[in-house]
Amino acid sequence: MTAFQENIDSSMILIMGVTGVGKSYFINQLAAGSVTEGKGLKSETETCQAVRVGVGRNQVAVVDTPGFDDTTRPEVDIVGDIVEFLCTQYELGIPLKGIIYMHRITDNKVSGTAQRYMEIFRCLCGDSIMSNVILLTTMWGELKDEAVGFGRERELRKDFWNDLESKGAEVRQFDGTRAMAEALVCRLMRNGNVVLSIQEELVEQGKRLEETKVGCLIVPRLKNNIHEIGAKIEELERLICDSEKGLPGEEQSRLETERETLWIQRQRQIAQLEKLQRRPGREIATKIENEKRKQTWKDRVALFASFLGLVLTTTVNVILPLAGVISF
Repeated sequence: MTAFQENIDSSMILIMGVTGVGKSYFINQLAAGSVTEGKGLKSETETCQAVRVGVGRNQVAVVDTPGFDDTTRPEVDIVGDIVEFLCTQYELGIPLKGIIYMHRITDNKVSGTAQRYMEIFRCLCGDSIMSNVILLTTMWGELKDEAVGFGRERELRKDFWNDLESKGAEVRQFDGTRAMAEALVCRLMRNGNVVLSIQEELVEQGKRLEETKVGCLIVPRLKNNIHEIGAKIEELERLICDSEKGLPGEEQSRLETERETLWIQRQRQIAQLEKLQRRPGREIATKIENEKRKQTWKDRVALFASFLGLVLTTTVNVILPLAGVISF
């Protein structure tokens, strides 16, 4: 009998941060080889992945989340996956203990992508849960001059994290070791359970995704993109009309190809906007109720995995009691 077949419910801890910040590396310190680590700019974590480990007599699923700067997937799709994950966790009553938010200390400035990620992160979480958040700087071992890292950390705390710290978030430096990864997990396990803002909005209040804080952040950008692409299409149509009066055929063909490409882009943006009109909280509540009627479940994590179509396996490299892997 595996740990997943026993009548044991896990709590959860989320690991968040942009692509390449070291989320998968952190997970692998808890259970070696449990998730794939990216070597380049391409994101290896396309959906949520988790390692379920034993911490004393308790179980915790440490969840690796995809970065919102994923190189192949639209922002709306990534938000949708994380939202579905969080709504399912909340509906099933699996306790969420906190979040580890990672930032590379090797970055010489906070990029626009990182700032965007932080905005989405705050919209998903809400400020009231910041005492359950660890802001973790990573990759200190790659610095040639540690003093540079300390300077960047001071800048982060002064210009970007000051408000989060004032609301209870804790700033730590990750030394890359298994011992510290375990210590940080244990630190959050001592916290009370937390409910995120997005969970209250979607599950308790039954909002559409576009009506939530994170939706209100995403919708204006999508609408602006749709408007700009539409304007470019109109300009191309005018040029095509003019080309029929004398421009070479090759030029007209080029303009028509460009117009077709933009039209496809616009349709994709519209489709992303339509996805935000869903009510994920209500949809997931209905699906879970239907699943519960079908079968008898011994623990909520097993139901959680089944509901999201996950495969439960065990890990060979056990580093803590009752360790195992949930591949999401």
